[in-house]
Amino acid sequence: MAYGKVIECDGCGFKVDAWDEGNPYILGLDGKKEYVYHPDPRRSEATGLETPCLCLNCGREYNVEEELPKVCPRCQSSHRKECYELEGEICPKCNQGKFFHDPKKFMIS
Repeated sequence: MAYGKVIECDGCGFKVDAWDEGNPYILGLDGKKEYVYHPDPRRSEATGLETPCLCLNCGREYNVEEELPKVCPRCQSSHRKECYELEGEICPKCNQGKFFHDPKKFMIS
């Protein structure tokens, strides 16, 4: 089972949906990624995992994989945080508010 939470800026209201298992995938016969989220029965066959991150410099959301460069594709900054762990960080959209998680706002898959 996957657990998701909504992380929100207490200043501007910018929101990020974050899942605890990231974006697991397998490679199809054509070599393209096929995402295998819970409850996909192929989940146990996942050959890769993308981790959703937020650039703390420019606010771009992007995925990071182990073998790929870990810099923002927009601003080339390496100042990032996994979306699931954003709580307490300063919001890059307004540069004033901090991210928090309301435990009443969650998702289950």
